[in-house]
Amino acid sequence: MKVSVVIPCYNVAEFISRALDSVIHQTYSDTEIILVDDGSTDGTNEIIAKYKKKFPKKIQFQRQAKSGASSARNKGTRAATGIYIQFLDADDELLPAKIETQVKLAEQNNNPGLIAGAYRKESSGKEWSVDVSVEDPVEALIAGKLGCTCSNLFLKSSLEECGGWPEDLGSSQEAELMFRMLKKNCRVVFDKRTNTIVHGRTSGSISSAEPAKNIERYLALRGAIAEWLEENRSMTEKRKQALMLNIAGALLRLYSHDKILAMKYYNSLFQGRYSIRSGPGVSGMYAFLVRNFGFNLAARLSKMAGRS
Repeated sequence: MKVSVVIPCYNVAEFISRALDSVIHQTYSDTEIILVDDGSTDGTNEIIAKYKKKFPKKIQFQRQAKSGASSARNKGTRAATGIYIQFLDADDELLPAKIETQVKLAEQNNNPGLIAGAYRKESSGKEWSVDVSVEDPVEALIAGKLGCTCSNLFLKSSLEECGGWPEDLGSSQEAELMFRMLKKNCRVVFDKRTNTIVHGRTSGSISSAEPAKNIERYLALRGAIAEWLEENRSMTEKRKQALMLNIAGALLRLYSHDKILAMKYYNSLFQGRYSIRSGPGVSGMYAFLVRNFGFNLAARLSKMAGRS
């Protein structure tokens, strides 16, 4: 079963060799590598050209005017000849058994639309694991435990059926894509082994450059998930609890950047629908203050205290 590895590239001369080496050294050999340069102006293209010369049958190299990572992923998907697609951001890396492990899972489970994998995050000298221990794919998506762009394996036909990567979003692209896949009844298999390393960049990321916009997209997606679950009468208690916790924590983060926007989302997502409860990222005191004194005062006090 062929797997196409699609790598969007934009000014990643510092990282691209590490990413490419991690693919070339996979224990699974039936792969092709499709690099899509998104208008790089550093030495990225020169490094890719060297790899292309060394592995001419393995590597495809395409270019486009700067259009964003999602556009590059879609371009790579159209060129892919594999049954499954492994997306890899150029500053991340795969451990050697990643693709082989997930291909075996795919074969054992009649080729599901998505294999969601655990991963390790490394940033500023710290590292932590993000698991996929939640068995319900919708609950996992809400809680941010449905894997990520690089830790997952995507069935190409499922990607095509739901329309591919969203090219108009600055963040939350993978979550929005997986939400559309779930709405198409995509089957999900969880891979709890950690075979992907996601490296946090100290600069140039959407989350650091536009924190309020990033949180707003996060909230908007979870609002859309809540609406979809309610319309389809699929809002279980566990899904509701996951929504409340994740929205509550995001609202508090947004409040420190944009009070008016945070109030807007609180009123639209919580007011008259849910009540904030304590849990991971949401303290009991914060939940108590919201229930008894309102979100605005609770958020102000939490900000002053420097905690939730």
